[in-house]
Amino acid sequence: MSTRARLLTAVLLIVAVVLLRPTSDTIAPDPEQASDRATQAAEPTPQTPPTPTGEPGPASPAETTTPETPTAAPSHHPPAPGSEDRAAAAAVAFARAYLADLPEPEWIAGLEDLVTPELGTALATVDPDNVPAAEILDLEVRGVSDLAAAVDVDTSAGRLRVELTHLGRHWLVHRVDPSDLQ
Repeated sequence: MSTRARLLTAVLLIVAVVLLRPTSDTIAPDPEQASDRATQAAEPTPQTPPTPTGEPGPASPAETTTPETPTAAPSHHPPAPGSEDRAAAAAVAFARAYLADLPEPEWIAGLEDLVTPELGTALATVDPDNVPAAEILDLEVRGVSDLAAAVDVDTSAGRLRVELTHLGRHWLVHRVDPSDLQ
């Protein structure tokens, strides 16, 4: 292959990579979580805090996260009709299962079909005794697109923040922030 042909091939590859990569304006990050992301990037998740004896113990619910996925509505992907209702229904189903007062095996089984595999792995490290049993009072959809949604679920124990991703025909929870629960 000649030098000219190699150069042309390299230029075409670079152009293809530039055109196919996602742009930063495709998905706008949630401004409320920008500072949290910087903090979380410095530490691995899920966390397993030490017990009073210094041995690693089960993670508390506030420390259950998975890799960040932006949640605000992308500017180029407006939500399809009904997306907000379906995302809200998935968030409520997750919150009911998450806040259920069940023994660990049943608690994990109740969450399994509602979460991404990564979050399911993280939740398997949570002791459900550290999650308050609570009733759902209200919810607020903070942002929704065809690809992602963010929902705040108000409960009798405080606010549960849920981030969902749309995979195929289903909304699955990929991140939960129970830090406001008491």
